[in-house]
Amino acid sequence: MKAYINNMVCPACKFFVKSELDSLGIVYTTIELGFIDFPGKITEEQLELLENAIKPYGLELVNTIKILKKINIATREFVESPELAAKIKWSEYLTQKVQKDFPFLNMLFMHETGTTLEKYLKAKKVYRAIELLVYYKLNLTEITYQLNYRSISTLSSQFKTVTGMTPLKYKSQIELKQEYRRGN
Repeated sequence: MKAYINNMVCPACKFFVKSELDSLGIVYTTIELGFIDFPGKITEEQLELLENAIKPYGLELVNTIKILKKINIATREFVESPELAAKIKWSEYLTQKVQKDFPFLNMLFMHETGTTLEKYLKAKKVYRAIELLVYYKLNLTEITYQLNYRSISTLSSQFKTVTGMTPLKYKSQIELKQEYRRGN
């Protein structure tokens, strides 16, 4: 099991966490900046004891599931609101909504999902582009504007990276499938 610790940024932090774990008798395998690996499950009671022990050092145990949900919600809000993207960078918006710094969020997200927040945002934007293209019948210029892309070519490039085909090819594939279903 892995536990994440916010504000754990230096060797002294590792020392404090290690000494608190040792004094509490909690077994761990590794301590790195930002997280602790445990050999198995750790009880809620042990987590609470650890949380209270590290709080005076300015360190905070993180509820991973809650953070991942907040990241997902904030990203969806950002992607679906073109006016947000025009006012604020996504990393700043995410930091405000989740109330954790971006490097920490990226590290946590990477450990939990195997991908970076930047790749996650690109994928979310492409899936929104699919929705706008197929269901709302917007053209690429409108989608570029809606999703705050710099150009149609940037949209197309990211679209192809995520789906394996260009937006227009994707749309024609969907239309062929729909036509086939109507014919049967």
